[in-house]
Amino acid sequence: IRGNMDQLEQFVREIIKTKNTTLDAETEQELTREMVERLTNQINRDIINALPEEMVDEINHAMDSGQSPAIVWEVVERSGINQQAIIARTMINFRQQYLGK
Repeated sequence: IRGNMDQLEQFVREIIKTKNTTLDAETEQELTREMVERLTNQINRDIINALPEEMVDEINHAMDSGQSPAIVWEVVERSGINQQAIIARTMINFRQQYLGK
């Protein structure tokens, strides 16, 4: 996703804290990095999955022809999907899965 990775990192740190996991600083940093990467990948997948099939085809064709990855976000912006709602839902699901709730 485009946007503030610091916000995702803070979100993940709060999840780890909520779980009352006692970790040394290095392990916590590595866990945070891995979780942010997983969350980012899931958000990106959920956004792409929300696109109409013809727009996914457009992205695939653009990427296959060597266009910049920025084309993905141009298509997403043009699609009119509610990215914020998708991101929020994905973050809630991610938190629930991690905390087992």
